[in-house]
Order: sequence, then structure tokens, then C-alpha cells
Amino acid sequence: MKNIITLALLTASALTAFANTSQDQNQEPVLAKVSTIEVFKGNVDKETPDRTINTYTAPGFEKCAVYLKSGEESAKMLITLSRTGNEEGAKYLLQCEPVHKNTEM
Repeated sequence: MKNIITLALLTASALTAFANTSQDQNQEPVLAKVSTIEVFKGNVDKETPDRTINTYTAPGFEKCAVYLKSGEESAKMLITLSRTGNEEGAKYLLQCEPVHKNTEM
């Protein structure tokens, strides 16, 4: 639950920061990168993540970004977490993909 509240606060802060831009800046292209993702297994309310994923620990993580083209109002990125294997040998895969305008989420 703490993580959801923290995420909501971070989202509100980010929206506030973007809302304070000038009208001219609304037409500029924008790139937003996700620098890290914290992974919690089991008790997701604990303080310390089981793993932190970033460009150093996962090749291709630099693709976890969303690009807002000049003149566009919105852009989306889909983050997918999947698991393979059994309890003892479970492996997790994190994929980041842009969502194109004609694709519904």
C-alpha cells in the first residue's frame, strides 16, 4: 500500500512539474526515461526491493522511455512484467514498448 501511495505522490509531483511549463514549451518534443524499476517479491509492502532494474543490470533497459513528438498531446509506454519457470527457478522478464496511437491499452 505504501508503494501505491508513493507512486501516486510521485505522479502528482510529475504532473505538477509538467503543468507549470509555458505555452511555447508545449510544442517542443519531450523524452521521458524510466531510470530504475524496483522489484518487490512476496511482501510488496516491505521497505527494501528484492532487485533494482536499470541500464546496468538489464541490457536494453534504456529503451524504457516514452517520446512525445512536437505538437502531440500525449504518448504512452507499456511496461510488461512476465514470469517463466517454476517457484524455485522463476525468471522474470520486463519489457518496455511504445504504444502507438492506433493501439488501445
